[in-house]
Amino acid sequence: MNYYVHNLETDKLNIFTGRENWKLLSAELQIIIKRYCLFSRSQSCWVSKALGGPSRIWWLDKLKAAGFEDHGTVGEKLSFAEQVEAKQERAEARAERFETRSEKAEAESQQAFDTSHKMMKAIPMGQPILVGHYSETRDRNYRDRAWNLLGKAVHAADKAKHYDDRAEVARRTAAGEKLSDPAFWAPHRDKRKIYP
Repeated sequence: MNYYVHNLETDKLNIFTGRENWKLLSAELQIIIKRYCLFSRSQSCWVSKALGGPSRIWWLDKLKAAGFEDHGTVGEKLSFAEQVEAKQERAEARAERFETRSEKAEAESQQAFDTSHKMMKAIPMGQPILVGHYSETRDRNYRDRAWNLLGKAVHAADKAKHYDDRAEVARRTAAGEKLSDPAFWAPHRDKRKIYP
């Protein structure tokens, strides 16, 4: 059964559809849901990216036309201060997750680099591959493995840097830096995304 719920805490729509029902939706609606929603594994539903207002009216029209049922509301409406606090708590938890991932990727990078370096040290300096010798294939494979490990180390280091950057952004959100920016509070700025 396809249905949606208005989550008052987040002021977003939670759209529920099972795997079988998902396949029965039109291709157009599937594209719209994938584009304007994020899938929440913890809630097993699609969550609209935009807040209420015109975007909710647009969503309700699309969902009702597709035969989705309205299952009312869930949660309690939060005050602005509570919304900011909840957002900062989520950002803090996200920053910790990214830092953990960064540390893991950094350790993986260091281990791959050390192994590659150890393998390359075993080859005497300037030792060529002896073409035609019985050890040629084994030597080429050995050098390829060492080179691939070095590439893996670089890739893991890039991943660690990516997670560091994401953790930094989450830390700034948790610290509330955006709230001290005057542009955030500009009255002409509309924070709600309006769909076509």
